[in-house]
Amino acid sequence: MYSIAKKNMCDAIVSGYQTVPTNNVIEPGFKLNQVMNGKEFVLSSPAVHSKNDLCFVWRYIYKLQIINESNIRFNEQVFIGEDVIFNLEYLLSSKRVMAIADQLYLYTVDNPDSLMRVSYKPKLESSLVLQYKIRKEFSKKYSLLEHEHYTKDIGNYYINNIYWMLIDNCKNNENIN
Repeated sequence: MYSIAKKNMCDAIVSGYQTVPTNNVIEPGFKLNQVMNGKEFVLSSPAVHSKNDLCFVWRYIYKLQIINESNIRFNEQVFIGEDVIFNLEYLLSSKRVMAIADQLYLYTVDNPDSLMRVSYKPKLESSLVLQYKIRKEFSKKYSLLEHEHYTKDIGNYYINNIYWMLIDNCKNNENIN
């Protein structure tokens, strides 16, 4: 990734990955092998939210200078989707970004210690509300909501993913049952 970033003078590169033990190959949904500015890059994915193209910092390489100059940090109050917020802010602060299909990471999908595997997450709702607010602010600031496919996709993501995550969390709350 570093050599590709250096060769193309990129601020960020995102790669594909392979899941373990299921061996699913995941390619980025962004336009591949094409240098774009951050906004064009985000908009190049037809399903940037619902296909999790902004997830997982381990599939990106970043330029530290941009992180420092733009003061990009993980929001410690968001524990679900914090990587999405970080990546969205970083990409929108970048001038040269590229996606490659190469699977350069093996991602274990059945990790029993993963936060996503915990059946009940006590602060899930407040974290998701804050995540939505921040996502919406960045989307407005960079005029992403003016693009119909982006707006439909973010709505689809919250209806089809976040809604069910909240329902499951309520079902697993021992204080309610």
